[in-house]
Amino acid sequence: MAGYGVVYYVLARFLGEAPIVVAAAGLLPLLFHLYVRRAWRVSNLLPAVALAVVTVLYLANGQNPFLLAMALTMAGLALLAADHPLWAALPVGVAAFTNPVAVVAGAVFVVAEVVARRPVRRRAALFAAALCPFALVWLGALLAFRGRASYLAQPAELLKWTAVAAVGVLLARLSGDPDRRAKQILFAVAGALCLAAIVVPTQLGNNAARFLALFGLPTLLMVRGVRLPRAATAALLAAVAAVQLAAPVGDLLRVGDATQTRRAFFAPALAFAARDYDPDFRYHVVALRLHWEACYFPQAGLPITRGWFRQYDWQHNALLYHAPGPAAYVVWLRDLGVSDVFVPHAALDMSSTGEPSLIVSSGAFVKVFDDAAWTVYRLRHPAPLVVAYGPATSSASPTTVPAPGAAVTAVTHDTVTVTVRRVGSYVVKFTWTPYWRLVAPVGPGGVPAGSVAPAPGDWTLLRAGRAGTYVLRARPSLRAALRRIF
Repeated sequence: MAGYGVVYYVLARFLGEAPIVVAAAGLLPLLFHLYVRRAWRVSNLLPAVALAVVTVLYLANGQNPFLLAMALTMAGLALLAADHPLWAALPVGVAAFTNPVAVVAGAVFVVAEVVARRPVRRRAALFAAALCPFALVWLGALLAFRGRASYLAQPAELLKWTAVAAVGVLLARLSGDPDRRAKQILFAVAGALCLAAIVVPTQLGNNAARFLALFGLPTLLMVRGVRLPRAATAALLAAVAAVQLAAPVGDLLRVGDATQTRRAFFAPALAFAARDYDPDFRYHVVALRLHWEACYFPQAGLPITRGWFRQYDWQHNALLYHAPGPAAYVVWLRDLGVSDVFVPHAALDMSSTGEPSLIVSSGAFVKVFDDAAWTVYRLRHPAPLVVAYGPATSSASPTTVPAPGAAVTAVTHDTVTVTVRRVGSYVVKFTWTPYWRLVAPVGPGGVPAGSVAPAPGDWTLLRAGRAGTYVLRARPSLRAALRRIF
């Protein structure tokens, strides 16, 4: 969250989500018009109207933090175009802590202007200089809370958006627009960003196409005097609109998916899970399309394998994005300390559609619960959340041999309690962070009898010097953050 953006969630906590979303979605087209009228010499309202339509449909994607960050970024660009570069840095800097993807999308406009127009370079340089303090703090947060994060980068998806950018270059080139060179550069920059995400894997992934996903049709409508037959121009615009709006319209029309957002849908699974919960194991919930399992299970105090943010889902769950076979799937579940797998009878996330068949085709599961909404399978011979540390754990994946000398006895949102009965070293299958603080039994001379360190597979290594109760608490601090940065 430190690197991905916290501003929206803090504001929503005190102001409520609806006012923020209405304000952001309503202001974004207006701010876009103010920007393009001055920076791109577009007085026509049609691009802003198109963006308003896109924004309304875009709300179905649940991208509320991104929309707020995009409105802030566009406010900064409007100020920049009005020759207020220092003031422009303020909303853009805040946007970086709301959702940095919006800043990347806004940067496409700025880079294109800088390349195409020499007179804007001085104010762009002042703008960049004013952004430096925000950038330093943001980079510091990324370094202090860095993790092995990634994001889905699908070449076919990125090439699709590259084709949209190519349409923009073509229309601008075949136009009588006096600003056609700058607009060609704008679409070229957007397309180059998509291609770069294919060639150089980064945490940005498919988000490299976010500029075109939001501004594709509106920016095409900025091009004036296209020298193509009207039917051909209309066909190209219609094709781009279809590409751009297919996902949000599809989400808007999936009204049946609303069922999987409701507590009543999860109630049978949660009731079974609470009755059967052993804190030395975690549950795996086959991910729903809208991911509300990441809300209801943790709210009930039940640890699960996957969270809300796909970027951090990759750290331990990349296997699910590469069509595993039954054997690899079972090994993955044991590596994560899973006992039961919950299969919802509803639309699944794209990374999870193959899991039900893997479970059915494997002989490693026993069905233990079944009703109209859920089926629960128990994994035979599961490996617990604490395993012995030894030669077998020197590989990337922890051993699945149980550790009879220790067990997890409690898990909360920020603590893990491990009861140790036998002196030794143990892999605790919770992601390593330097912000773990260990409360350990005190040994001779008042020295703590334990310590924590990174373990293979990005897990946590607990060294226990005596029997007792060891509590790992996640406690970020400024001193620990600075120590990690420097």
